[in-house]
Amino acid sequence: MSAPTKHLDLLQIDAVRVGEGDKADLDHLETCNECRRALADLQGLTRALQESHGPALKVPDEIERRILWNARKQAAIAKKLHVSNRGRRMLVARWAVAAGVVLALGTLSTWRLLRERTVSRRMATSTPVAKEDVDGDGKVDILDAFALARSLRVGSGAKPTWDLNGDGVVDGRDVDVIAHTAVSVGKV
Repeated sequence: MSAPTKHLDLLQIDAVRVGEGDKADLDHLETCNECRRALADLQGLTRALQESHGPALKVPDEIERRILWNARKQAAIAKKLHVSNRGRRMLVARWAVAAGVVLALGTLSTWRLLRERTVSRRMATSTPVAKEDVDGDGKVDILDAFALARSLRVGSGAKPTWDLNGDGVVDGRDVDVIAHTAVSVGKV
């Protein structure tokens, strides 16, 4: 016989202990070692409490049944709420993650678009200090090589003044000239 996959909760085990368990709970206890150990522990706890505190007051059977019934009812409600709230929490968490991703992508896209417009506007309107100063920020650095390479890649129109190697064509070799100028330490 295969081992059961779902164990009884303590209220179900206690109902079996006091003789009010369902047939399904009794059948489960016959096949589940873990639930039998829990029942034995509960019985041992009951005996220990009775020995240490003396005889218990006798609660009328009807009142004890009502208490047990109410406890089971409350446990079932709590279990349902826990399951349904867990699903809601998971749904809210998924939506929050999705909203965060959309917000991050939107922010990144907006930032990149504004950056491209700023660089393009600077390239179109500024007066460079040197021929290699493609972005017109007053210095020749690797960003000038990047700006020219990007301009060539997107086809936004290269200026004839950007033909830095004098071959009559603005291409990757001119990007190399800017990169070399940007990283050179001094004249050799």
